[in-house]
Amino acid sequence: MKIWKSKPWELRGKPYDFLRKHLASIGFVVYPTEIVIAGRGCEGPSFHPCLDVAATKDGDYYAFEFKSEREGLHDRVFEQIESYRHSFDFVIVVLERGYSRTAPYGVKPRGPLTPKSKYYSILQQTGAGLWCICGEQYVQVIEPQRQTPVEQNRTWIDEKFHRYVFKDLPFEVTDPNQRRLTLFLRKDRCENSR
Repeated sequence: MKIWKSKPWELRGKPYDFLRKHLASIGFVVYPTEIVIAGRGCEGPSFHPCLDVAATKDGDYYAFEFKSEREGLHDRVFEQIESYRHSFDFVIVVLERGYSRTAPYGVKPRGPLTPKSKYYSILQQTGAGLWCICGEQYVQVIEPQRQTPVEQNRTWIDEKFHRYVFKDLPFEVTDPNQRRLTLFLRKDRCENSR
């Protein structure tokens, strides 16, 4: 079980901002906004196209789905995991457990989810990881298992990171709607190198 201590002021603000800051502090490269996923194997009535936080580390892509203490874990999170596993190498659910940003002053935060929880074994079966935010610490409760994303979807995520985070285009963009953007970025880069 890994535990990361964060600074108290990092846990205030927008829900995903402190998660992004934490991920950056432990070596992840983080996508700057929510990311919209699409692709083969993702369609259907339970498809959830918006992922809270996407990040990459050591060549692998991670999907982080944030659940506040009010939301908790319920059936919807398993539909989201199923959608994200088609595009990402690892899927991790980050669960708030009553820390100072949402809890009334003086309320003691709850500890991380335990194996006795009804959702613990279901999460393990999906291969998703689980991090809990307890007090001012991130606690890795379940280590994520490698997923087998659809190659076309994984390539699309890779292109989004290279386009908007790494700011390079080492390959041809496969999404026909983005060809004009590709040409614009290449033209701009050529003009700047003169």
